[in-house]
Order: sequence, then structure tokens, then C-alpha cells
Amino acid sequence: LGALGGQASVAWAINSSGWVTGYGNTATGSSHAFLYDGLTMNDLGSLGGAWGEGYGINDLGHVVGRSTLLTSGSTHAFLYDGESMFDLNDLLPANSGWELKTAKDINNSGQIVGNGEIGGEIHAFIMTPVLEPNPPVANAGDDIAVFAGPDGTATVKLDGSGSYDADEDELEYFWFNDANELIAESVDPNVVFAAGVHVIDLVVDDGELSSEPNSVVVTVIEAVEAVAHVFPRVLNTTSRGRYVIARMQLPDGISKDDIESDSLVLIIGDTMIKSILQRGIAYGNRHYVFGFFDRGEVAAQAEGAPKLDIIIAGKLTSGQCIYGEDTIKILKSNGPKKPTPSRRPVRSGKGR
Repeated sequence: LGALGGQASVAWAINSSGWVTGYGNTATGSSHAFLYDGLTMNDLGSLGGAWGEGYGINDLGHVVGRSTLLTSGSTHAFLYDGESMFDLNDLLPANSGWELKTAKDINNSGQIVGNGEIGGEIHAFIMTPVLEPNPPVANAGDDIAVFAGPDGTATVKLDGSGSYDADEDELEYFWFNDANELIAESVDPNVVFAAGVHVIDLVVDDGELSSEPNSVVVTVIEAVEAVAHVFPRVLNTTSRGRYVIARMQLPDGISKDDIESDSLVLIIGDTMIKSILQRGIAYGNRHYVFGFFDRGEVAAQAEGAPKLDIIIAGKLTSGQCIYGEDTIKILKSNGPKKPTPSRRPVRSGKGR
């Protein structure tokens, strides 16, 4: 294994990966604990004094042993956690009465055994680490881009399922909008957003600690408005006509081929009626799309109202919504009229 620059080294323990600890002489004549990781002999240093050695190592590469101190020259037990060497006495509760002298071994759970002085006597000890709880980690998911509907909003499913807690505690989820207002409290809520760009923060809580906020950017792309008309302009609810026809005049830059097939619908209140047939037509530079709808389905929405406010909506091949609005009048018939009975003329005078 070599040495630490000096002429001697001693190995005391090995873990399941073949990593070794012990002590080695340095070029200055000191003796330090070392960790051999299969490739390199690493000098772990000391607790300030000139001498130290490692006695135990676990499968995590954590080393325990003893080392002299800089000021008193007395010996204290140490723990090397893979990054730094700690005096185990600094990890004891206040006023414990112990002075830990030597740490002899450490298991994979982090328990350490050795000996120390208490009440003027040397006793064996077992030291069990008390782990501080780990704060949970929030993950608000990937950024989202969606298209708004005719009402200028979109319903978006947020996804915080990538959040985690290293201590495996159950998490609570808190979503906040740009104004720092709480908008949802579940792992994957459906939230309505207006057109625009929204920065949404997720904070998760494990009952003891809260995470740092993690953000997701939700971009809602507004719908394209078009000029639309519905025919007939006056709808007779008792007519035997088959269709209501909606015509949408497409804005400049949008052609009939940009409209997704079979995407036209009529929206009347909370009811959506799908087209039976859809056709696109071009007249010179003007492009139109027509939708044919079941007349009975449309008439059923009148409910005695004198008019119907209708939204005609479709989808571009890009996924963006295109829509227009129109109002038609409703003509309701009172049913067939009863024939008026004919009246016979009355002839005056006596008959023959």
C-alpha cells in the first residue's frame, strides 16, 4: 500500500470493497491515519497533534480511530466521514461526563464502539448517531405550454410527483401562483390559468421541515379570434330542417388547410355540440370553414329563450384554438291552429 511519505505504515482494518485504514509515517516524522481506496493512500490528518491512526472502517468508507490533540497532547477518538475528521467528544451531549479516548470500529449503521473515561474509570462505549431530519425536496416538473380555449383560459395538470423526502416521510404539497397565493394542495392538481406566462412555485412539507420552493413555468397561448356566423339567422325549433350551419371566416395568414379536420364544435352555455360534417372553402384570398350541426341538438338548447348566444370553436393543426361568436334568434311555434268552424248562413223567412 505504500506510506504517507515516510518509511513505514500499518494496516488495521478492511471493508467489503477492499478499502483499508491504519496509520503511516509522513515525510515530517508524524504518524497519521490513512484511507486506502483501492488506488490511492489518502492522508486523513489528525485532530491537530502529531499522531493518529485508523482502527475501523465501514462500507461507506467512514473511518474511526484516535489522534492526539494540538494543545494538550492527550488522545481523543475521531470519526472521518468521507470529507472531514471530527473529534467524537464534540458530538456528545453537553455534560455527559465522558471523555472518549479511542474508537475501535464502526458499522454500516454508523454505530461506533471504543473506550473512554467516565468517573475516573476507563469504560467501553457504543455511540449511536442521532440523525438530523433531512428537509424534503420539491420538484414542480417540466415547464408546460398549452393553448387557451375560447374563454381565454386553459386547465393545466401540474405534476409534483418528482418531489421526495430522504427520510421517506409522507409529503404535503402546496402550489403558489405569481402573487404568492395558495392555489392547490395536492401532488397533481388541475388548475385553471388565463392566457399568459405564469411562474408557479411548489413547496412540500414532511410535517417537520419544508422544502425550498421549486418553480415550473406555465405558458398559456391565447386563442385566435375569427368572424363567425350561424345559419339560419332565425331558428324555428319546430322546423323539419336537418342542419344548423356555422361559417367561420379565417383571419389573414390562416388557410382552410390549417384547421384540424373534424374539430369544429358549437358551445352553447355548458353544452358542446360536435359537427356532423366539416368543410373548408377558399374564395380568392379569403378562406372559410363550414360546420354542419344537428338542428335538433341546437334547438334543444333554446329552452324558451328568445335568442341563443353561440361560440363556434375549432382547432388549428398547431393545437391552438380558433373561435368566433354569434347570436341567433329563436322562433317558437305554438303548434298547429285549430280550424275555425264554418257558420251556415241563416235565411230569413219561411221556407216553402
